[in-house]
Amino acid sequence: MTDTNQSTALAARIAHIEARFSLQDLVANYFLRVDARTYETLADLFTADGTFAFADMKASGRAGLLEFWKRRIANYAFTYHYLHSHVVTSIDLAANTATGIVTGHAEHAINDTCVLAALRYDDQYSCENGIWRIRVRTLTTRYFLPWNELAGNFREGAVSGRPKDTSK
Repeated sequence: MTDTNQSTALAARIAHIEARFSLQDLVANYFLRVDARTYETLADLFTADGTFAFADMKASGRAGLLEFWKRRIANYAFTYHYLHSHVVTSIDLAANTATGIVTGHAEHAINDTCVLAALRYDDQYSCENGIWRIRVRTLTTRYFLPWNELAGNFREGAVSGRPKDTSK
């Protein structure tokens, strides 16, 4: 391998590593900003046409995302999101795209009750002007239960205590 080829290969490997670290920071910042309720900076983590989907709800575009979060997160006195894993499943630096799976859990304060949720986000990312952003985020929950119901209802798909969508 020539010095030029080695330099090119090394530059590509470094770019890949930099992308992975940027994506990890992106995911961690999402959790921090949701809990801080800094919606404008949260929306900046998404592309201009970014989409967030959960259950039968979907919001698109930064304005739509802002309205969605303000409405949904208002149901909780506070939240704490904990990141467990982030697997980057693909990175295409030529296309400025990547995909990933994020797992974690969240504690939600609803009517003086702590409700625990197991979370999975299936993500699609885009790099815009050197900044990685979420293009599509699809949230699924494995369960969403008050602490006092976990022992008796701990199973895949168990849901109790979830607030209704306030837009209705």
